[in-house]
Amino acid sequence: MSFVRVITCAIIIVVAVNCNSNQNETVISYLQKYGYLDNSNNNSVQRFSSSYNTTQELHRAILLFQNFYRLSGNGELNKETLNRMRKPRYGVEDILERTFAPLSNKWPKKHLKWNFYLANERILKTARAAFDL
Repeated sequence: MSFVRVITCAIIIVVAVNCNSNQNETVISYLQKYGYLDNSNNNSVQRFSSSYNTTQELHRAILLFQNFYRLSGNGELNKETLNRMRKPRYGVEDILERTFAPLSNKWPKKHLKWNFYLANERILKTARAAFDL
């Protein structure tokens, strides 16, 4: 009887470890796909899941995700965070690389061309006055 219990416990432990490992790989892959974890510099899922599960980088990425979606959490995976990650969504990153020009560069044009389709004269006058400021 005790042999059966030992085997059952061993099977449960192996299944739990494998499920947790698969979940971690899924979370890491998700965070990389949507811009919360750096996907460059050879940051593969295997590298994170094998040696970076408890690092500051992964903790920071989860916290950033929780803040972005206004979820409760402290950077640790919780049920609410996992449920949000499981929801269907479009494929664009949430955290985009900042590639815009610095604010010190001014737009060279002084006169802009604009038009409102199907606008009445009052709206056009108001817009013209606003753009003339």
